[in-house]
Amino acid sequence: KNICKPAILLPDDYVYPINDIKSFNISYKADKKNIALLLAEKLNIKVLCNKCKKHYNIHSRLICDKCNEMLIYEYFSTLSDQFFGFIKLENCTFIAFNYNSYVINCLTCSKIYRTTEIGINTQFEFKCYGCYSFISLTLKDIQYKTYQKSLSSKIKVGVPLPENGTCIHYRKSFRWFRFPCCNKLFPCDICHDKETDHCNEMANKMVCGFCSKEQSVKNNCECGMTMKKSTAHWEGGKGTRNKVVMSKKDNKKYKK
Repeated sequence: KNICKPAILLPDDYVYPINDIKSFNISYKADKKNIALLLAEKLNIKVLCNKCKKHYNIHSRLICDKCNEMLIYEYFSTLSDQFFGFIKLENCTFIAFNYNSYVINCLTCSKIYRTTEIGINTQFEFKCYGCYSFISLTLKDIQYKTYQKSLSSKIKVGVPLPENGTCIHYRKSFRWFRFPCCNKLFPCDICHDKETDHCNEMANKMVCGFCSKEQSVKNNCECGMTMKKSTAHWEGGKGTRNKVVMSKKDNKKYKK
């Protein structure tokens, strides 16, 4: 238990900075006692510049001092028992939350307070200046949820896929796979598992990385695409990752 510094009492005519938004990507879980409303007034986060990979603590937009890229950060707060609001990021990637500014409304007398003393799994407790009742808050979790844009929208038959269908996991696999478990396209099973909340099922269709034609899974396409190297390693549902049964000629048999 950690009893923090008293919160700052705000005027009775304080206007909550809430926004008329329909989608939220900042969720939270909290244990609240004698709290009517909880608002994340400001969210300070750590981000990664997508261009030069430099880290920044950010609470508004700024220009990267290494590559001059404009890092755009906008936060839209709301009042909800499950969500703090919505974060919009451009040219940067979310890493973690820093300490934030919260507004708390007393359930008994409606006094309004602001504090930056709330951390994850730390009990924040103080006595209300208006009714002298104890206000207690423990923020259990706060999460930023990303939503992947559908890869299907990037397909145009006759036009190559981005990066010719390759990904960071398989640089020689020039195709995207359609997974029947969710009917979505991903460059590989690892990409699928990182972006979804379920286990992948064996892919039954693929989209050629050179001509974007959807077809059954195979190592070549009528457009001329041919896999550079075929091994027993998992490729769109074929092969194995069991190093015991792999051929001794398979270089992945000995890789850690």
